[in-house]
Amino acid sequence: MRKNKKQNKVKKLNIGTYLSRYKLGIFLYILVYVVASVCSLLMTIYAANAIEKISGELPDYRMGIILVLVCVGLTVVQRGCWYASGWIYSVYSSKIMADLNLDLAKQAFKLNSKTYNDHETGTFVQRIVSDPERIVDSMANIIDLFAEIITSAIMLIYISTLNIWVALISVVTVAIGILIEYKRVKVRRKNRRDLRIKNDKINSLTTEIVRSEKDIKSLGLEEELSEVSKENYMIYRKSRIKFDITDMNFYSFRSFFVDVIGLLLIIFGIYLLDLGTITLGTFMIIYSNRGSLRELIWNFGAVASNFADIKVCHDRMFSLFDEKEFVTERFGTTKLENVVGEIEFKDVSYTFREFEYPEFKPDKKKKKKEKEEPKLVSENKIFDKLSFKIQPNTTVAFVGKSGSGKSTILNLMSKMYEVEGGGGLD
Repeated sequence: MRKNKKQNKVKKLNIGTYLSRYKLGIFLYILVYVVASVCSLLMTIYAANAIEKISGELPDYRMGIILVLVCVGLTVVQRGCWYASGWIYSVYSSKIMADLNLDLAKQAFKLNSKTYNDHETGTFVQRIVSDPERIVDSMANIIDLFAEIITSAIMLIYISTLNIWVALISVVTVAIGILIEYKRVKVRRKNRRDLRIKNDKINSLTTEIVRSEKDIKSLGLEEELSEVSKENYMIYRKSRIKFDITDMNFYSFRSFFVDVIGLLLIIFGIYLLDLGTITLGTFMIIYSNRGSLRELIWNFGAVASNFADIKVCHDRMFSLFDEKEFVTERFGTTKLENVVGEIEFKDVSYTFREFEYPEFKPDKKKKKKEKEEPKLVSENKIFDKLSFKIQPNTTVAFVGKSGSGKSTILNLMSKMYEVEGGGGLD
């Protein structure tokens, strides 16, 4: 009973469990980035005001120089904040990743042998090593992007106050751009999931080839495995190309759209400048921040992409604690007295089955996460109705070609595998 409670507690682990251990470091990281963003915003405004002071009908060079010096001071502060954020990230990201790696590795030790046989090696390597690093990097990116979004948004609001038509064009452009990004992220998430499944297969295949190189050479399987490797790499390559090109198409269309709007804003600003409805300083603000529209839309999309990556990595990592897919060992507590040492198999059967486990997907109708049943990819009957008896204090050798079931017999003896059919073993 105690073990079951402990397992249930472990299953509730999530990334928030690890982030809560380093609240101070995360707070400092966010703080320095906010300060750096504020500095960037103030530098733009003060630089524009400096231009107005110098280029006005009554130039005020003294105030212009003061504003320029303020901009220099803000630049120094901003650079210092960026250096501090890099240092904080290096220290605390390594701690969070180490905690994740350790707990995931500990959970991997608890899994039974059949679980390892039912999954590819790359499944565990990606979840234990790669996913923690990717999820921490994505969270840091989100913090950076949010700071940039706030900066760009405030600047666009400031620019919008200068002219109502500029405000209207900016709002419509951002709305259309965000809709494009929403579609891009939705497609990207689907393609990313497919790409990682194929990447797992490649990692598993490469790992098994390296580990079994002696057996491969002795059995003369080099050409056969070369063809299998080539086929899997080609499948991965096609998925990678599809992923990159699809993302590039969305990016190109969005960039072209925003660039055209930015060009129109510059033309419109020149027109207003010619009419005398805006000053040179105001026009310089519009001109120097014409990329704010692109940055705001891009950052919204990047935030959504990083959240999608976090979702995929989070589900993959903590699926290791899912007892249905990754079954743990269940050794009993009964102690055997007066063990004789006789081992007997009675019509024992065992089949090796390979399953494909789908990722978690939201059920839109039920508004909750449901997991599909694993799909049987292949099966190979190792032996059928195997019977033998080993007497105590005797030596027995199991001889056979690779894959004939020698290791399976030993795993059944040690209860690493469960008997599927037959009278069982004693």
